Amino acid sequence: MNIKQLLFVAVAVLLAADVHAQAIFGTVRTTAGVRIEGVLIRGTRVSPLQVVTTTTDASGGYVLGASLSGTYVVQAIEAGYTFTPTTSNVTVSGSSVMVHFTSPSTVPAATTSVATNVTATSATLRGSVNPNGGATTAYFEYGLTASYGSVSSSVNVGNGTNSAPVSINVSNLLNGTNYHFRIVANNSHGTRTGSDMNFPTLSGIPTATTGKPTDAGATTIRLNGSVVPNGANASAWFEWGPTTNYGNITAVQALGGGTTTTHFSQVVTRLVTAAIYHYRAVAMTSFGTNYGADVLFPPGFSDISAGLPGIWRGSASWGDYDNDGRLDIVFIGSTNTSNSTLAISQVWRNTGSGFTNINAELPGRNTGIHGNMVAWGDYDNDGRLDLLLAGLSNNLSLAPLCEVWRNTGSGFVLNTNAVLPGVWNGSVAWGDYDNDGRRDILLTGVRASGAIAQVWRNTVCGFTNINAGLPGVNYSSAAWGDYDNDGRLDILLSGLDSNAGVITEVWRNTGSGFVNINAGLPGIHYSSVAWGDYNNDGRLDILLAGDTGGGFISQVWRNTGSGFININAGLPGLAGGSVAWGAGRSSQFSRPDLLPAHSTRNKS
Repeated sequence: MNIKQLLFVAVAVLLAADVHAQAIFGTVRTTAGVRIEGVLIRGTRVSPLQVVTTTTDASGGYVLGASLSGTYVVQAIEAGYTFTPTTSNVTVSGSSVMVHFTSPSTVPAATTSVATNVTATSATLRGSVNPNGGATTAYFEYGLTASYGSVSSSVNVGNGTNSAPVSINVSNLLNGTNYHFRIVANNSHGTRTGSDMNFPTLSGIPTATTGKPTDAGATTIRLNGSVVPNGANASAWFEWGPTTNYGNITAVQALGGGTTTTHFSQVVTRLVTAAIYHYRAVAMTSFGTNYGADVLFPPGFSDISAGLPGIWRGSASWGDYDNDGRLDIVFIGSTNTSNSTLAISQVWRNTGSGFTNINAELPGRNTGIHGNMVAWGDYDNDGRLDLLLAGLSNNLSLAPLCEVWRNTGSGFVLNTNAVLPGVWNGSVAWGDYDNDGRRDILLTGVRASGAIAQVWRNTVCGFTNINAGLPGVNYSSAAWGDYDNDGRLDILLSGLDSNAGVITEVWRNTGSGFVNINAGLPGIHYSSVAWGDYNNDGRLDILLAGDTGGGFISQVWRNTGSGFININAGLPGLAGGSVAWGAGRSSQFSRPDLLPAHSTRNKS
């Protein structure tokens, strides 16, 4: 086609003609028929059917031609155009002629947006469409490549002239897979596509985390866990039992198909008191199953409401002083927190149905600020448990004392031959460390010369310090126990050492002395410690409570034979009090229960 393009002079303005179209007008000079968005201009000087398609310039004008004269016909060849002036004949004789075209709708505009609500098998595809005045529909192409291959359902976008949002959900996608997609808009004037975008579907394989148990009772506990479903509907439960083979499962819980952490819990009942259990969280979707870490727990311990008086600056110990086969209780301390001179020392007899004060007429003692300063032990081998008492008397101006009180069968009398260093803020304990058949004394605490930790050997005629080399500890506790089953009593001690550091240490009895085994226990002061085989595995475990310097703790550490591990027993944090093991009530498994004296030190 040979068109002589001469001169274009167009000053055009784009105005809104109506809600469906654009108003276009300008100065026309032409020698050829030109299609202007559906308009044909024909003249006598060219072939009457010659059609040239053109577009507006930046100011809205059209290139039509110039330097003309003659009569031309402006004719609509598509429906929807009107003209001003209404005549279709335009005479041009070297001057400008104004022709006003009212145009119909045009092809739509389409923009692709980011996909949302992505799961393992579905997603919401998003975009926007401007119908540009024509009745328009929209849909999405999607697939594993930019060639797509799949088409979503379609939606009607209307025939407006403003951009409208479009979102369509697609499903049956592959999990853990990257997808491409774009929006497509179509009306009677043509089709437009948005740019290519992509998104990955989620894996759908859940993650499971085992939490710490809570709400422990004597035979019940709440198991806790959390799951991230990762975009697929997840179910979760707990496996639990006496070993890592578990053997029991809780009820299955539906947790939905979200992408954030979802917590769940389950109470288990009919547990064996003080037994050790394992458990873990389990999560499953149609895409896979995952397991949380194994966590150990024992059931909790319950208060039997024995009716004992509350004490402060106190200490307590189990012992069958009257040989009736039931463990009795001795304790010392103050009954008035605002007046520490009200010290008591009492023995409470276990009657089988409760406990009663025997009014033993022992001198009142308290530990000072802290201590575990009373202990049962048959030092003279007469078959009756005697008492070792230490601490401050009612007269706080006097030096601390440490005394042996002999059980005569009808009461208790002071042994004046036992001359021991008085201590407070410490601990005393009986134990035959040298296997000579006589109970020796372990004591810790503070006196005018500073903190001490000493072993005093029972020589029949009295007691002598063996200079065991233990670190002196204040606000301390100590206990005998053969943790390694070599037939020799070892030492567990804790407190504030001479360097103002908190320690908890196991000192092994080698037969020729004591050595620190570096057991890895948490250092505590204002502390209480005790040995006891709570799980009947033949190895002594550790119960400890105190102030770490960063908070109060009460913990049970299991003796594995090669070290000690915290079983997370769920006990309340305690400092400045006393703890002990003992068969305080009947149990077919004969496992020891706990006796905590519920006093705490005000850290402020």
